[in-house]
Amino acid sequence: MAQAAKVFSSLSCFCQSVIIPFIPNSSKSGLICQDQIEKFEFCNTLKCRREKRSKQMDGKLIVFEGIEGCGKTTQLQRSRQWLTTQLGSEVMTTREPGGTQLGTEIRQLLLHGEEEIYDRTELLLYAADRAQHVEGFLRPHLEQGHWILCDRYTDSTIAYQGYGRELDFELIDQLNQIATGGLQSDLTLWLDIEVEAGLERMQKRGQRDASGTGKPDRIEQASLDFHHRVRAGFAALAERDRDRVLRIDASGSEDEVEERIQTVLSQALANWEL
Repeated sequence: MAQAAKVFSSLSCFCQSVIIPFIPNSSKSGLICQDQIEKFEFCNTLKCRREKRSKQMDGKLIVFEGIEGCGKTTQLQRSRQWLTTQLGSEVMTTREPGGTQLGTEIRQLLLHGEEEIYDRTELLLYAADRAQHVEGFLRPHLEQGHWILCDRYTDSTIAYQGYGRELDFELIDQLNQIATGGLQSDLTLWLDIEVEAGLERMQKRGQRDASGTGKPDRIEQASLDFHHRVRAGFAALAERDRDRVLRIDASGSEDEVEERIQTVLSQALANWEL
């Protein structure tokens, strides 16, 4: 008849009492020896580690947002390196528009096309880029457990086309829903900076789109009032969705901003139990 012993385990990852059956070759009294208990605890420690790694394999989508010159692209790359070290696995990066081959062509039309683009046309092109991006890149990789850092996503459309272009918010929400199929970011980092400071950064750095035209793109050429409305849009989104959209003070040096982002990401990792 099977015998059992009650073992109290106080491992770093959990504390529980379990009932384990009689182990062959244990002492004749039917009690489990100390070395067998230690082996049992060791196996459970490995189990905890495997469970923790499996949680790390849950795909996450982290989005970087902000006005022109906020430094999001630079910080996205820095965060990729830091997160790769923290997770022990490669972190992917992408952008909108332009995260797919079709998206790259749409990006060129949107930002550097010679023909005038009307506001609603612009909105629909961004939606087309997003639909292709979600189905062709984001969703497949997330389902495989990959972590993705994305330079702009749905919040940019709300801020730029909704607040900036003053298009209908209900229409924008519907298009975002259609394009994403409900795929939302797990975390959005809004890098906030004064409009004038951001545009000044753009001028000093000579940052231009990868097209190599050397000209400011259509968004950069927009009025100062437009950029102020966009910033106000991001502020409204952060206020409305405080758990998902977090404001990062993007003023100061790149190292200072990186430290602020790492603080937020560290808390996110803790919340996700990683």
